[in-house]
Amino acid sequence: MWQADINYLLVLLAAIMAMLTGAVWYSPLLFGNEWQKYSRLSPEDLAQTKQKSLGKYYVLQFCAALLMSYILAYLECLLHATSFSDGVKIGFWLWLGIVVPVLLGSVLWERKSVIAYLIDLGYYLSSLALIGGIIGLWS
Repeated sequence: MWQADINYLLVLLAAIMAMLTGAVWYSPLLFGNEWQKYSRLSPEDLAQTKQKSLGKYYVLQFCAALLMSYILAYLECLLHATSFSDGVKIGFWLWLGIVVPVLLGSVLWERKSVIAYLIDLGYYLSSLALIGGIIGLWS
């Protein structure tokens, strides 16, 4: 009942797409400047982060994207999602039920800006929808 036939190549492709989505989302082309401003990060803060070992952070983020993609693939298999729209719907419900409330804690308890919260929510919605759609389309 709990076994799933997962296409690991699709999981890898979906994780790569999530990383690319993040690279564009948080770039100056879209929301990078606003996110930096409302996250209260100075250019010096970002420079320090880049000096520390940015490669390690990208590897860890990629591992998180792989996990997210794997879980979505697993759920889509269990739920018999067989189309792009099925996958997007599952991604949406995971976003709404898990990501939205979890990230809200950062606004309530860590004094994170509501604007930064909304930018992050937009990234996770687009990322989960894209991952879900890719996996649903080719599963």
